[in-house]
Amino acid sequence: AEHFAHRRVDKRYLAIVHGEPAKPEGLIDEPIGRDPQQRENMCVRHEKASKQAKTIYRVRERYGKFSLVELQLLTGRTHQIRVHLSYIGHPIAGDTQYGGRVVGPQELAPGFGAEEVVPGFGAEGMRGAGSCHLKRQALHATTLAFKHPITQKSCSFVAPLHTDMRTSIELLRRNPSFVSLAVPGATVDLAQAGV
Repeated sequence: AEHFAHRRVDKRYLAIVHGEPAKPEGLIDEPIGRDPQQRENMCVRHEKASKQAKTIYRVRERYGKFSLVELQLLTGRTHQIRVHLSYIGHPIAGDTQYGGRVVGPQELAPGFGAEEVVPGFGAEGMRGAGSCHLKRQALHATTLAFKHPITQKSCSFVAPLHTDMRTSIELLRRNPSFVSLAVPGATVDLAQAGV
């Protein structure tokens, strides 16, 4: 608990976002507070009651209409990643609460055969007009790293991606505009995460 309180824990997340951030990495340093219009939401607010919030993003892969970003929290505010990504114009795919859209497999891999069966889509594959793939926010807590409080040994844990995100990334990589980026400071091993 003390490690969390003193920011000695490195937490990394992966997210599929709409669009391609202009810069391959950046610091989003914007305060977050309760949204006055929708009280269940948070938003970037520059007022006394807001709390400082900082998120570092690093673009790991670009796919044209989407990107895979690695996120590092420097603070821990409610909905921080979701609010910050929406604020910079790149909401998380599937996050309808903060500007993202539900995304179907045809949008993830344009030109992909509608009759082709894809692992992770079940027996129906990509068939069916209502077959939406990313119905939830495409955000995953991927790694947790810290020094053991007694032995001081470095400890690191990786949580593999869920099937829907893993399959979405596999489909996105079929896009002709797919580019993998080597960004300084990125620490998530994508292979260990399952992609």
